[in-house]
Amino acid sequence: MRISTRSNIAWVILAVISLVNTSILLFQLTLISEKDNVVNFLGKQRFLSQQIASYVLAKYQGVDHEAELQQAMAFVDRIMHGLIEGDRELKLPRTTEERVLFQMRMVEDAWKQYKETIQKAKEDPAFAPALFEKSRIFLQEMDRAVSLFAIDENVKILRVIQISLLVVNLVILVGFAVFMQRNIVSLILGLTERIKELTKGHLDVTLPELKGKDEIAMLYTDLQHMLTSFKKIFNKLVVASNTVVSTVDNLRVQGQRTKDGVSLQAFEATQIATAAEEMSQTINEIANSATRAAENSEKAMQKSEEGKKMASDAGVIITNLGESTEELKAMVEKLHKRSTEIGDIVAIIKDIADQTNLLALNATIEAARAGKQGKGFAVVAEEVRNLAEKTLKATTEITEEIQSIQKEIRQTVSSMGKTSQEVTKVSDYIEKVTGVLHAITNAVQEVKNQVTDITAAVEEQATASHEVARNVEKVSMESKNIETMAHDVMHEVNTLIMVTEQLRSATFEFRTEESEKMIFDIAKTDHRLYVGKIAASLIGDVVLDPSNLPDHRQCRFGKWYVSEGVQRFGNLQVFKAIDEPHVRLHALAKEVVIAWNRGDRERAQKLYKEMEDISREVVTCLEKLKVTTGEAKATNKAV
Repeated sequence: MRISTRSNIAWVILAVISLVNTSILLFQLTLISEKDNVVNFLGKQRFLSQQIASYVLAKYQGVDHEAELQQAMAFVDRIMHGLIEGDRELKLPRTTEERVLFQMRMVEDAWKQYKETIQKAKEDPAFAPALFEKSRIFLQEMDRAVSLFAIDENVKILRVIQISLLVVNLVILVGFAVFMQRNIVSLILGLTERIKELTKGHLDVTLPELKGKDEIAMLYTDLQHMLTSFKKIFNKLVVASNTVVSTVDNLRVQGQRTKDGVSLQAFEATQIATAAEEMSQTINEIANSATRAAENSEKAMQKSEEGKKMASDAGVIITNLGESTEELKAMVEKLHKRSTEIGDIVAIIKDIADQTNLLALNATIEAARAGKQGKGFAVVAEEVRNLAEKTLKATTEITEEIQSIQKEIRQTVSSMGKTSQEVTKVSDYIEKVTGVLHAITNAVQEVKNQVTDITAAVEEQATASHEVARNVEKVSMESKNIETMAHDVMHEVNTLIMVTEQLRSATFEFRTEESEKMIFDIAKTDHRLYVGKIAASLIGDVVLDPSNLPDHRQCRFGKWYVSEGVQRFGNLQVFKAIDEPHVRLHALAKEVVIAWNRGDRERAQKLYKEMEDISREVVTCLEKLKVTTGEAKATNKAV
């Protein structure tokens, strides 16, 4: 039954009660008419007293009205008795008010004296003046009695009317209050309590199923449907968030490895360039010594063997450089693939944010339709919509950054292709140099006769050596550029980690049935985000104060561990095994930040690697705990 229908029924009941109230008032008006009857009889007494006096005076004139006189006096006696003791036939109530009763006694005394004077005046006309005096006294006392009767009865009637109205109004108010309490207030209070739970993030709250089709029942049903939809969206958001964090974390680790590999490659390229320069200098020395080859052929032979060996080594180095360049190219292409996957994930987050924004808008509209009852929920819906808009804005920025990274990666791949071609050329040159050195070795016996030819060959070798040195220098510069790009990629990855951290912080307080099932994945996500934040500080993307770093009980994972985790899994050994490495990890995190802030970069990197090893222990324990609890649930279901 709708509230409007119930309200109409309540108004009908109020109308019925009002009719009853009107009936009571009519009854009281009837009582007023009875009281008027008392006043009328008092007025008759005044008339009869005057008539009695006229009967007595008529006797002085020879007119006998004795029968009428006696009848009038008897009627006055009856009225007098009825006014004091009550008379049903005359409809006179008994007098109970002390003041009125006292006055009626005075009237009764005045009437007795008046009657005595009447008896005397009938016998002796000399008592006529006394007759009028006693009549006056009787009428005076009667007037006082009339006034008291009127006042007393009016007060009684007003009191009865007031009490009647008070009782009726109290009945109306109590009835209406009970109606409001049962049909509206209690339901709204119940809804308010559950909305408070929702504002605390308890999305697993269940609204009771109300019978009926009134507005509040419809509001409960619509809110439950909206809550179900929001929980589905939130669950998808949690899954996507965990996936993004896992992917970004893997990307961060792979990116760090790529950065380290590129740094090593740049260092090795520098070494190759130095070796090539040294080779060039050696060849120049050979050219200068060629004029003395005839005098010292043995030295020329040794020098040619040294040149051959260096050319062979250079060939090996160039070959290794080519392989490293191809590996670097493959890693950059893999990095490009990873960035594409991140873009896809960010697109999913954007779609979820769009859906959340749309649902929040619909919720705001429905809350507006609900009026005051939906005011609190409208605030929640507006906050959800703002959060969705922030998420949408963040995903747009991430998409732009990823597209920029992909563009730079494509440029890097193109540059790596050119570098590979240059390395191939250098390899060809090295082969030529090797051939020349072979020729020098074979011709060293004829060096005296072919000094000029040897000198020309050495000059050609020197030219090729300079070319090799220049190409190796280019490779070194490209390696440094790739290192810079890898460093930039790590910056972007850390930015994505910070965005993911904000997303996780925004969803931290919310709980659903599905999120409870993903509790270990969420715990692992929170843990890896913390490690990622420490890693970001090591390349300057975030500045951390070691005194503000949370300990193992204050981080998000630690809060879950010491509260809900202990309550649910505290009896499991695999759960207890998490505590010790988790404590060490937070202690190391502070040492890492302290070492980095004071400029001890080498120690900070060393401690961070140790921290990563411990983090893997924590993650392994969480995976084991997930498997253990899953097996326990399966066993319970089987039992």
